[in-house]
Amino acid sequence: MANKFDANMGLWILDTADVIWPKPLWIKKIFLYPNAAGDYAVIRSYDLTATPKATMASKTVTVTLETTITSTGNFETAEVAADDIIYIYGSSTGNNKGVFPVATRSSDDAIIVGSTWDDTGPLTNEASKVYSWKIITPYVSIPILSPAVDKQQVEIDFGDKGICLPNFILTALSTSTKLYIYV
Repeated sequence: MANKFDANMGLWILDTADVIWPKPLWIKKIFLYPNAAGDYAVIRSYDLTATPKATMASKTVTVTLETTITSTGNFETAEVAADDIIYIYGSSTGNNKGVFPVATRSSDDAIIVGSTWDDTGPLTNEASKVYSWKIITPYVSIPILSPAVDKQQVEIDFGDKGICLPNFILTALSTSTKLYIYV
């Protein structure tokens, strides 16, 4: 199954991590359906005004497979890590501006970004374009953990009003675990 958003029911069904929603999100309930004891999910948020761990201006990049950003020598170990976000605020073509979750740093010169449900959609493939970006480490908003001794569903109910996150990133989800979010 792939991640699914049903606007009519106000339900997100997520089965893979590295999903981002860059707008405010009201959550009423969360259900974690674990595959095994000790399965977990981690929901994070980010602040674009926070001090970035790295800022890179006017770097030449290539985007391939709609998910991979390559820029030789520009992604160092200390600068980009899984669970960070990359905020592309400048692009010579105007493509690929926005906020994207970093799924993994595949090497010192390439990162893989995760899924987005914003207005920009997936990355546009392009070669030798100039980008400017910030690398920001998001903060933990909601950690969810099933009991370590047996496989039990976890429910978090935020009441009638719910809880509002400024934005949403699912940075971790155990294999074969499903997360149902009522919005």
